[in-house]
This record gives sequence, C-alpha cells and structure tokens, in this order.
Amino acid sequence: MKKQETSRFELNKNVRTVLQRSRVDLTKVQFSCMGSKVSMYGVLLKEGGAEFTAQGIEAMVKEIMSISGIRDLATELANWNLNGGSIERRGEDDKKENKK
Repeated sequence: MKKQETSRFELNKNVRTVLQRSRVDLTKVQFSCMGSKVSMYGVLLKEGGAEFTAQGIEAMVKEIMSISGIRDLATELANWNLNGGSIERRGEDDKKENKK
C-alpha cells in the first residue's frame, strides 16, 4: 500500500502552529509549503516586535523540520540568515556594508 502524503493545507497548518507557539509575528513573516519544502521570507520578529535569540530560532527550526513531510527550509529573512546550516543575525554592520 502506498504511503499517503501530507496535504499542502495540512503542512501549512502544522508550520503555522509551530510559528504561533514560538510567538512569531505573522504580520511580518510569510511562509509557504510546496512539496516537502517550507519557504519563509520577511522579517522574523516575536509578537510585540521583540527579537529572537539564535537558540530560540534553532528550537523553532528543529520543530518545523520534525513535521512529517517537511525535509527542507529555505529562508529570505531581512534580519536573520538561516541558510547553510548556520543561524546568523543580520545586524547594523550588514546594513552599512550593503549601502556602500
């Protein structure tokens, strides 16, 4: 018998649940699930505008990656770089360098 894949709707719902549990401001960040990949872009902030810690983001990413059917996370975040297996905050120095 063929294993039934999780629907896109169900994956989006599960990712939204993780983001809400982590108190992500969903007015600042957008996400979408396509196949086994989650794409996230925008500004990653907590509700009320507070910044995340790298440890908080790591825990959230681990929880997202533990969702059945999710195998990849791609991000284009203005204030955090989560690509390449590391979690790096994009700070004022990055903004100054980009303006040159």
